[in-house]
Amino acid sequence: MTWAGQGADEDTEFEIGSITKTFTAALFADAVGRGEVTPSTRLDEIWPELHGKEAGPVDLESIAMQRSRLPAMMPHANAVDATMSVMSSLALQDPYRASDEEVVQSLADAPVGEQVPEYSNYGFAVLGQALSEVTGQNYADLVRQRITEPLHMESTYVPGGAYGLSHGYSASGLPAAPWTLAGTAPAGAVRSTAHDLSAWLRAVREGHAPGADAAVPRESFDDHDDIGWAWFTTTTTPAVTWHNGGTGGYRSYLGFDRDSGEGIIMLSDAAVGVDGAADVIAQADDS
Repeated sequence: MTWAGQGADEDTEFEIGSITKTFTAALFADAVGRGEVTPSTRLDEIWPELHGKEAGPVDLESIAMQRSRLPAMMPHANAVDATMSVMSSLALQDPYRASDEEVVQSLADAPVGEQVPEYSNYGFAVLGQALSEVTGQNYADLVRQRITEPLHMESTYVPGGAYGLSHGYSASGLPAAPWTLAGTAPAGAVRSTAHDLSAWLRAVREGHAPGADAAVPRESFDDHDDIGWAWFTTTTTPAVTWHNGGTGGYRSYLGFDRDSGEGIIMLSDAAVGVDGAADVIAQADDS
């Protein structure tokens, strides 16, 4: 294992953004294994008040595979909420303010579209809230009890609030407030380190992580990637299973070659994409 960094080391904490979805997908796979849910469990089975609503028949596996047809983002309750979200983004603040309860309540009026697949942060927020409802535990506790504690990932967690958290920077170098995402946490709130993510990547790759089956490709996503539960796998050679992430002040990428087992993690405390750098390093390692 090789570490490299500028102004950071393997124990420096970062927001990992949508890499969080790999944790949520693992919790889903783990819950399926425990018999708490099935891939075909519908939202209106979890929340009976959704019977007769557009979102009611949506099943959990379709959410995990970005095929639920739920909106990409949570529908705003009113114009004021929509304006506040936009203003928060422009001010480099966390734009995700809806509580756990508000995310669930929004499903009553959520439209179900026609495009499949479509990447949805809202969908993964709903998936995490569904698992919390079924298990009776909040999302942060599920991550801790079912993933980070068993894998001894002591620096990986879902923050309960922004106070005292380190911040990143916008692409132009301005300080960006931490993102905790409130009720949307299952889509992108986890904070971690290169050290812990290497343990996560290895455990998933070797198949002994809780919910490791989530990384297995199941369907085509687009011309370039297949998708499992959250995890993407390139259709080119070598086949790389990966996910990336981004918040107001951070960017992240992790992936592993399914044939060689080699993996790579890229973390940045600036909102400048790292996917390209990860590709370059992976190609250089193959040469």
